[in-house]
Amino acid sequence: MSDKIKETAPQCGDLLDLPEHVVGEIVDGDLFLWIVDPVAKTLESFVLHDGSWKLESAHGGDEIVRAVPFDAIELDLSVLWLE
Repeated sequence: MSDKIKETAPQCGDLLDLPEHVVGEIVDGDLFLWIVDPVAKTLESFVLHDGSWKLESAHGGDEIVRAVPFDAIELDLSVLWLE
């Protein structure tokens, strides 16, 4: 079973230089994190395992991707970018 952490949109001046959206998910004890930057049109997928963050995948533009932990489905990144 997975626990949705939440989606955040920093509003008070990029304190940690984070892009627009950060989405996290816990699956089988591992924490997965997506960083979505709609300006740069990128999605980066990380996993925290044994205390270390590992970049699982990086995507951009109008790619159709399978990004962990939702790699069972295809995601068309073009739907994320407002144009």
